[in-house]
Amino acid sequence: MESCRQVVNYIESEHGEIPPILALPILSKKSMKSTTSVCKICADVQNSYSEELKNGAYKQQLEYGVHTIEELNKISSKEYGLCAFHLVRKSRPNIAVCTHKTVVKPKLRKYYLSSMAEKCVVVLDEGHNIGTVKC
Repeated sequence: MESCRQVVNYIESEHGEIPPILALPILSKKSMKSTTSVCKICADVQNSYSEELKNGAYKQQLEYGVHTIEELNKISSKEYGLCAFHLVRKSRPNIAVCTHKTVVKPKLRKYYLSSMAEKCVVVLDEGHNIGTVKC
């Protein structure tokens, strides 16, 4: 995430404004879950949450920039009523930073990357381990 932040900061210094880039980490729900988070979607154990949430009426408008898991956990429940995991899925980032397993394993790829923006750059964290994954 720090490398993404450096790129965004460079573009901002060159152009004088924050570029329309939203870079977010894509991790498992367990990894992104804050222990103090109350989420409108997670609270519905039947996973039949309201049509408004399903249809994106609660589409989050995170500020452009690079957001870490720690930052997302601080603001997600308090400001948006969602856990960090669902906040990321509703925000449709145009840069997704994820592990190699998220891209290589078909089930994970479909689940995690299906909610990204139509034109999304995927950055592999720990990409040097990509040869060790068994599909």
